[in-house]
Amino acid sequence: MIHFKHIGYYDWFDKDVNMTIYGQENAPLIDIYNQSKIPHVVFAGKQDNIVNIEDAKEVFQNLKNEKHFHEIDGEHVSFLIGKDMSYVQKMLEYLDKANDVSS
Repeated sequence: MIHFKHIGYYDWFDKDVNMTIYGQENAPLIDIYNQSKIPHVVFAGKQDNIVNIEDAKEVFQNLKNEKHFHEIDGEHVSFLIGKDMSYVQKMLEYLDKANDVSS
């Protein structure tokens, strides 16, 4: 999941644990913009007050390879507990397409 325009490994919020697992005090970030072999699908909520739609679009514009952008009529927690979960069908379609090894 992307927050604040970056994605990273799990942060254990303990410098010693992070050091043991990652060899550094902070969880390492993953450069999502140079993942050229991975198809990217961005779902964004139009009323999201945590990750606004403009930031989601900016991240999307900088992604490489195959990509799709889908806006839902919802906010941040709508992806977890929203009344309208119709977007899930679109997610499944993208996953089916990405996992199609026959093409």
